[in-house]
Amino acid sequence: MRTRLVDVALGAFLVVGCAIAAWTFRQADYWSDGRSLVELLGGGSWNYHNLLYLPTGHLLEALLRPFGTSTRTVLEILSVAATGLALAFTFAAARVQGIGRAAALCGTAVLAAAPTVWFYATCVEVHPLQLAASAGALLWFVRSADRGSLGRSALAPAFFFCILQSTHVSGVLCVPALFLLAFRGTGRWAWPRHVLLGLLVVALFAGLWYGLQGAQGPAQRYAGQALRDLGTGWRPDFLWHELVVETGMLYPMAFALLAVTWRRDVQAVLRPLPLALLVLVATFVPFALTFLVEERGAYYFWAVPALGLCACRLLELMGSWKLPLAAALLGLHVYWGSEQIRAWTEDYPGHEWVPTLEEEAGSGALVLTLYSHEWVAVQNHSGLEAVRPSDEALSVPERWAAALVKAVQIARAGNRKVVIMRSLYELDYPSFDQAVEELVRRFGAPRPGRRPEYLVFE
Repeated sequence: MRTRLVDVALGAFLVVGCAIAAWTFRQADYWSDGRSLVELLGGGSWNYHNLLYLPTGHLLEALLRPFGTSTRTVLEILSVAATGLALAFTFAAARVQGIGRAAALCGTAVLAAAPTVWFYATCVEVHPLQLAASAGALLWFVRSADRGSLGRSALAPAFFFCILQSTHVSGVLCVPALFLLAFRGTGRWAWPRHVLLGLLVVALFAGLWYGLQGAQGPAQRYAGQALRDLGTGWRPDFLWHELVVETGMLYPMAFALLAVTWRRDVQAVLRPLPLALLVLVATFVPFALTFLVEERGAYYFWAVPALGLCACRLLELMGSWKLPLAAALLGLHVYWGSEQIRAWTEDYPGHEWVPTLEEEAGSGALVLTLYSHEWVAVQNHSGLEAVRPSDEALSVPERWAAALVKAVQIARAGNRKVVIMRSLYELDYPSFDQAVEELVRRFGAPRPGRRPEYLVFE
């Protein structure tokens, strides 16, 4: 009983410690879908292709409402709390496997400081909830293996597929590993109980998901792209970046553990849980080679808690060397991760002019951009709103001109400044000339800004 209380206290320490550290160093910038998630939650939306994220956000928002917490702060707290929970689950899984407290704490600390884990803990994104769900599934299966009930029923793999897929649509990548745990969880191939019931659970979930999302949502487009690109145009450098670089030393530690275990006992590598991890990583490889969307390794977050567990086991095998090694790895991860965050928040394309633009235009200004990198720079690294022409605007210039004028009128009516990027203002292209000429006719010629990249309508 005392041992369990100590472990619970250490798990709570991990959650609180992670929360304090991540909250202290949280990013002011947005990454990927972060800004749109704040807007969706603030607008009262509940439906999103990662089904559990917005409902979880609304629940947390309701709990924090008495404190007057802003929408963005709610989602920052969600990222921090979910990451802390993932660490606590991983530590608990290590203890269930009989790993000593010191090695379990050190390995979990190395996991916490891994570049991709630390990055997402400090910003608004869906992936910390995905990480927590994956770590929760890991703890469940480790406990099941410890009790001898792994592979007895297909309901648990079916249930966890629904949970994982609800936190992020890349959860489908876990299907081969979950199938193996269901049908080979006992150590040999066998037909588990409740197969039909498990299939029914998955079918009902799939029906619910498609009923909420429809047939043309962003998840379906990404899935279609991933399947179309599979096996074509391989980019080993992309796989290296998404799977290895972003996770720091977690994969090298896991493969080092594999080599040590293989030499000692080949059969140990072929046990259900290690084999499921190998199958999971093998499933990632063809997609990481061909699905060229940069997400700092988060599409493959599903293996990260298990890699953290491998780190705990490897440190346990190091004996008296575990603390020096863990300290070195922790320092490497902290440096590596902080450099990545610094590069994203300080060295992004446009860092020379975005802060000046925000200072000159004031909060809430509307920025008219031409290129994608301009739009990303404004949207992700400032509190300003940016608009840019879509592909359809190129073929229907009149519609683009009317939409742009209307957006500017709304901004001016709200006493917001309007900024136009010089690239758009000086572009000699009929589809855009008409829109810019209409703006000048209605609002006068813009004056030069403090930076040459933009002009300001007074």
